[in-house]
Amino acid sequence: MNAIERSGAGWRLTAGGLVLEIDGATGSLARLTITEHQEFLWTAHPGQVQVRDDGLGKTFTQQDVERVAVDVDGDALVICKTFRGAPWTLHETYAVDGDALHWQAEVTLDSGEYRSVAVAYQIPWPMPLYPMYIWTARDNMPSAPHRFAGVALEYGEITSGTLMPVLSCYREDVDAGLLLAMPFDFRTPRFRFTFGYREPVLAAEFDWMALAPGRPARTSLLLRGTVGHWRPALGWIYERFSEYFEPRSTLIHQLWGGHVSGGFDVSLEDARAMASLGMTWHEVHAHFPAYGNYHPEGLETWRSGHDRNNETLITIEMIRQTISNLHEAGIAALPYIQLTGDGDDTLLDPAFQGSRIRDWYGDAVSAWPGTVLMNSDPALPFGTDITRQIDGMVARYPEMDG
Repeated sequence: MNAIERSGAGWRLTAGGLVLEIDGATGSLARLTITEHQEFLWTAHPGQVQVRDDGLGKTFTQQDVERVAVDVDGDALVICKTFRGAPWTLHETYAVDGDALHWQAEVTLDSGEYRSVAVAYQIPWPMPLYPMYIWTARDNMPSAPHRFAGVALEYGEITSGTLMPVLSCYREDVDAGLLLAMPFDFRTPRFRFTFGYREPVLAAEFDWMALAPGRPARTSLLLRGTVGHWRPALGWIYERFSEYFEPRSTLIHQLWGGHVSGGFDVSLEDARAMASLGMTWHEVHAHFPAYGNYHPEGLETWRSGHDRNNETLITIEMIRQTISNLHEAGIAALPYIQLTGDGDDTLLDPAFQGSRIRDWYGDAVSAWPGTVLMNSDPALPFGTDITRQIDGMVARYPEMDG
């Protein structure tokens, strides 16, 4: 059986333990069957791809589709859609990617003003929903979907989202499941899974994407059929993206044990006392004159920009001696630097003003007293300076452990 073949008035794609059928008239999902262990009809109801145009303040759905063109390009099924009232075009591609089916979309704007867009890939749930379980990398998992109805499982949102762009959905009673995953090397401003309690739709949403002439908005999503449990699905993710799970640091396995976010002036006596309590590594914190300036240059002494009531004058030699004392006690020393995040309200270079992160209303955002959040994109002045600080700290403290 070919991976892509004609099926009536549409197309059938077979890969990764599933069979996905595309309606030739709409260019959208028409039927999805899981075949990884035993055949299970996930849905015979149509799915769709929705696009929200923030410039127009409108979400374009299947009902707004004006023209559809479907073609086979080598090993890929390519779908082009135009929408009534939209100045852009949606291009979708389905292709076999190893042992998975890879869906990609690209929104292109030939002319017009910059805007942000969101693209959502929607798949109907199998009904009834009550036998379904979901798992993603967060607490209280696995779970019945209704317990998270209306909650966005947003990738990277550590308080209510998920630590991995992965969602395993499965039914133990039929030993079948569906795994959705954004490739770990794909970069996008915002990615999340959403679903409701009564709405029979699961969505993978890509949001806050910039769209302008010459700058398309892109998405990337892997789909795979699984057995009826989340552990084999996670095992597949591990095999597929092992570099995410295996640390690059050769030191990391030696650092298991006690640690502390400590000071910059640690005596040998204190270091030995901490070692006797099982400490393996020590974060040398508060050593900097200001948040956002962790590698001061042109200063012989300075006071801590974190522990502001501490009048101790900090020197480079003091930090080096702290590292030495920690090492003598058998403790790894890691000086603190925040690559992106807090920047002092008043003490940073005025050139960094444009690197401040702004909220919906254009106001600066604070997460620590006396600071605002900064954008360390290397294209911005603050990001350029962070690169200077990284290089400078490595050169200044070659004996540090990280």
